[in-house]
Amino acid sequence: MFARPPREPRPQSKKSKRKRAPREQNTMELSAARSLIFNEILAARVRNGSWNTGLAGEVFNLDGSGSIFTSETLDDTLHARIDSGDIHPTAVLWGTGNDKVTGSAADLESEVVQHSPLLMQLATGLEQRDIKAQRRALRLPLEALSWEWSDDQTLVLNFTLTTGSFATSVLASLVQQLAS
Repeated sequence: MFARPPREPRPQSKKSKRKRAPREQNTMELSAARSLIFNEILAARVRNGSWNTGLAGEVFNLDGSGSIFTSETLDDTLHARIDSGDIHPTAVLWGTGNDKVTGSAADLESEVVQHSPLLMQLATGLEQRDIKAQRRALRLPLEALSWEWSDDQTLVLNFTLTTGSFATSVLASLVQQLAS
């Protein structure tokens, strides 16, 4: 997809009074590219243990909202808020304008992308299409969790996730934890 030039926006008819932003035709592919970069950054953060604790220069997400804020250092107050689930460390959904993150957090994100030719190609393609960077929480809080054994071998789980989250990720993590 990124080997092709971006599509030119369609001209609007003169009768149209509403102005529409040009829409990228390959939204699923763009989303997949951003998700792959995000997942690789998350994997690196899981390996170094910072996915659940934060890093210097972190961008935090306020639980249950799209609000974010940055912090150059991690003090006791931020650690307490992280531990309570009030705020979550984030990683980038790649695009232009990823300027909120600094310090160790920015270094890690750049390093992950720069060490993979595929991720570099995807990041460059997203930037060339002027896709705006966004942040997503690294942690996935479950809401309304309930469970029951329906028989000796069948566990039934019920839970609610935030928009853009996938139950398959939760189940994969659960199975991985049970296997270790």
